[in-house]
Amino acid sequence: MKHYELTYLSSADVSEKVSGFIKEESGILDKTLKPVQKEKGLLTVLSFHLSPEKLENLEKKLKAESQIIRYLLLVKKVAKEAPLKERGVFPLKRKTNTGLKSESKKVDLKEIDQKIEEILGQ
Repeated sequence: MKHYELTYLSSADVSEKVSGFIKEESGILDKTLKPVQKEKGLLTVLSFHLSPEKLENLEKKLKAESQIIRYLLLVKKVAKEAPLKERGVFPLKRKTNTGLKSESKKVDLKEIDQKIEEILGQ
């Protein structure tokens, strides 16, 4: 299934009828923008998914509908997400150093005992 966008100008509100055409062809409606009143009629935009093989049948139905003055059918490409840096989002850097010296030196128990005796002996 491909993603399409249909924009049409009609003399009356036929959005339910056009949505029905898409559903008849096993299409999936994504969103319908509210029709906007223009000088010559209503301007409506539909976004939907449909198999390319069934597109020809949909176009025939749109051409046969007398209330649709003009229509524009676009194939929408799925946009790939830009890498985080291009979108201005940078991952947080975590601190690996917790404030302690990174070099840990092994200490003998004898040295620890001597230090304790020095401290307690004073």
